[in-house]
Amino acid sequence: MTNLSRRSLLAAGVVLVGVSAGPLRPRGAANSTIAATAVANRAIAGRAVAGNKFLDAVGICTHPNWQKTLWGSSDWQSALLETGVLHTRGKIGRGAPARAALSGLQRLFANGVKICVTVASEDGEFDFANTQSSIDFLADHVGAQHISGIESANEYNNPREKLDDWAPRLRDFQAWLYQTVKSNPKLAGVPVVAPSIWGRLTNDYLELGNLQPNVDKACMHYYTGGRRPTRAGKPGRRDEGGGSGEYSITDALREASVIAPSKPMWITEYGYPVAGAGTPLSGHMITETAAAKYLLRGLLDAFAVGAEKIYIYSLIDDVQRSPPRYHGLLDGTLRRRPSFHGVKNLMALFADSSAAFTPGALDYSLGNLTGSIKQQLFQKSDGTFLLTMYQDVDSYDRANKRDTAVTPIPVRLGLTHAASRIEIFTPSVSSGPIRTATNANALTIPVGDHVTMVKIIPV
Repeated sequence: MTNLSRRSLLAAGVVLVGVSAGPLRPRGAANSTIAATAVANRAIAGRAVAGNKFLDAVGICTHPNWQKTLWGSSDWQSALLETGVLHTRGKIGRGAPARAALSGLQRLFANGVKICVTVASEDGEFDFANTQSSIDFLADHVGAQHISGIESANEYNNPREKLDDWAPRLRDFQAWLYQTVKSNPKLAGVPVVAPSIWGRLTNDYLELGNLQPNVDKACMHYYTGGRRPTRAGKPGRRDEGGGSGEYSITDALREASVIAPSKPMWITEYGYPVAGAGTPLSGHMITETAAAKYLLRGLLDAFAVGAEKIYIYSLIDDVQRSPPRYHGLLDGTLRRRPSFHGVKNLMALFADSSAAFTPGALDYSLGNLTGSIKQQLFQKSDGTFLLTMYQDVDSYDRANKRDTAVTPIPVRLGLTHAASRIEIFTPSVSSGPIRTATNANALTIPVGDHVTMVKIIPV
């Protein structure tokens, strides 16, 4: 369905629910300024997306190679497994440090976790020999079955370090990396991920150009500068979250796709820094409460506009920095933040024992749905439907540096066929249902700026 036809139907009073058969292609962010107009109930046969596709899309960044930091002395592996997330992203390296990193990763591999590995070794100029050694280590000691992707250079265009001829250097490296991975029989089937661009700088994407012949997956880092997930700071050279202007997540995806226009997009870094010692509340450093709301919404937002993988940055705060950077789901003492519990609760709801199945349809309607509410319909292999909803509004006031109170909207759920059980969850608040109903075909659901999950168990 085109954007025009969708807008026309909305204007005519028809609510479109659950009609996507897969992750949506980028088509423009929802406009949160649309008037809150009540819409009459209308039953629709909504085709669900397989919930395990979303489960497989979520990852968390770790640093297994930083053996001389907290990553080498703490049991971060148990924390990652506790989340239920099945993907991580980080560097392993080569030689003795890589063997030490691998020993910590083995527990993850044994529990089905895969790693997207960054391999580029560079300090201005690329070190091809060291990178080759890292690739050989992956082939000989890690194995393709544990690797989701091999990622190219990390933010090589960073203004603080980049050379004048950074773009041709990176193009040459990407061609070499792709050929090196694909010529190794042990790794030939592993996707090669494009390089990331610091700050999503538009001109740098254009300068680097189309790398598609040497790329299997496109790549983007997405930091919003403390804004809600669907809005980011327009690219600028001062901060990776962008400047004072704003643009949408679909704008960001479109610009990043210049590097590999027809390849699936992986967002290999996405997150929200929170306030802490040396980094007080600001437009960028937000509260832990707002970060928990935004983080979960952003995972669903990115999936809805077509991102194939979204890696949260990161599991633990970057306490080795001066001052520390507080991106983590855990702080430097391994205290679980609200965002950690939110991710864990969301993954538990999506957890599924079946790897592949064909999702079905649900005849349902949503009344009092407004333009600020985003929703997606998923199904698990046991037949359970998962309907996610939330208001795409600001949860944090960047100007006044405080959380924003958002009034929930009562959305009326109607089912053509009664469900044996309906449960309502808010994963960023608690793990258990906040309300349940049995043998029901209608329910009013308060939808705020938290992700609200409606679990529908058919008869």
